[in-house]
Amino acid sequence: MAIEPEVDPLPHDEDEGGPVKSFLEHLEDLRWVLIKSIATLAVAILICLVGGNYVVEILKRPLEKAQARYRSDEKVVVVRYGTNRIGTYSLDLDQWDAVVAPPNRTNSWLLETNEIVGLKSLTTQLLKPSKSDAPEVSKFVADRLSPATRTQLTNFNDIPKSLGLIHYYFPTQAEKTRMAAVSAELTRSLTTDLNRIIESGPLYDPKRFDGVRLSPATQKVVAGNPTGQDLLKLNRRLLLHAFPMEITSYGEQVVVVQLEPKSDGNSLVLGLQLDKSAEAAEAAKKMHVDLVNMSPAGAFFVAFQVAIYAGIALSSPVLFYFLAQFIFPALKWKEKKYIYRGMLFFVPLFFIGASFCYFLLLPVALAASQLYSSWLGFSATFWQAEEYISFVAKFILGMGLGFEMPVVILVLVKIGLLNYNILSKGRRYMIIINLILGALLTTPEVLTQVLMAVPLQLLYEISIWIAWYWERQEKKRAAAEEAAERNQR
Repeated sequence: MAIEPEVDPLPHDEDEGGPVKSFLEHLEDLRWVLIKSIATLAVAILICLVGGNYVVEILKRPLEKAQARYRSDEKVVVVRYGTNRIGTYSLDLDQWDAVVAPPNRTNSWLLETNEIVGLKSLTTQLLKPSKSDAPEVSKFVADRLSPATRTQLTNFNDIPKSLGLIHYYFPTQAEKTRMAAVSAELTRSLTTDLNRIIESGPLYDPKRFDGVRLSPATQKVVAGNPTGQDLLKLNRRLLLHAFPMEITSYGEQVVVVQLEPKSDGNSLVLGLQLDKSAEAAEAAKKMHVDLVNMSPAGAFFVAFQVAIYAGIALSSPVLFYFLAQFIFPALKWKEKKYIYRGMLFFVPLFFIGASFCYFLLLPVALAASQLYSSWLGFSATFWQAEEYISFVAKFILGMGLGFEMPVVILVLVKIGLLNYNILSKGRRYMIIINLILGALLTTPEVLTQVLMAVPLQLLYEISIWIAWYWERQEKKRAAAEEAAERNQR
């Protein structure tokens, strides 16, 4: 009996997928994937629940690194007792002078050069009073400046034109020295002229100061028709009110005061003492926001929320592996090859995006949130822990996933589902999508939204150019092969 020769297996075809399974077999595979994924996620959540305090410390670090931001016309005092920060308070001009004014300063009505902090803005308002928030005061002051000071104002204002925008924003060392010298000379001249105006007579006129917000104490002094040194002090105060962002009383915006206990033998008194140490100045720059729970069960909800977010991040590589086990058998060999290559960049890009958000975006977003609250007139010294954790975790995860966009796009390009033309046509839609993502995942402050949207858009643009390069190389390769075939014929 002849033995039939063995039939060679079919040659490997890259266009074929994996083994064919019935619908019930796919359901069985899906069931096991879900069971393994849920079990893995549960273990990760349990681990993160046990170490919840460490996770919370990690999520609180951007808040500790955030720099406090205040309105340019705001005067802020930070009260401390030892190393403990009691609170941060906004003061009006009268309270500020009472706290900051040097006790032995002579001629306290005169301005000093370090008190002019917004030279560029002050120059604009004096040269163009109509653009000032106090146009009548600006016109009054500008008309009484010396000719030499007016010439210096014009020269200072023309520096961008004379240097050119590139050299103005990226000056050489010699140009930096020149601009610093011009600024210092103009500051001295303005200080001299403003002091002369202060000592020249009454500045207050109801029409002139219409629209200028005066403090209650200043209004009281105005109503008293002061004379002598009281009039000079009032004139100084009026200029500070008219130019709150350009002239700062005693050249400071934020000061630190220490509570100092003092005893006279029978009673204990707490006094205030200015702290001008470097450590206090550095502490004043930091945001001080306490995270609080607003309900008896709040701590448990926060712990579980922290565990869920951290558990998802911790178990995501394993979950992705289980998902790949279920999907990959149905893929073609070509598709698997490119997905395997894309996975090499998957984890690094996720951590780059998460780190970019954690170290750069989050401190800016948190500081902007506090500034926005202050602008609306709300206190931002206490935040709900649950909302803070949710915001930070979503922000970090969203940014990490956003950085995966080039991998997904380029894999789809290699598979053949996308190409350069499709990506370039979708650019305008991607801009809108990135801005929407920035609005959903960040604070309502525009700067933070743009800081998130810009990197995502740059990644999309990089993906477009890589797709263009690949197509160009593919066309060259096809043209070379076609030419070789013609030569063989």
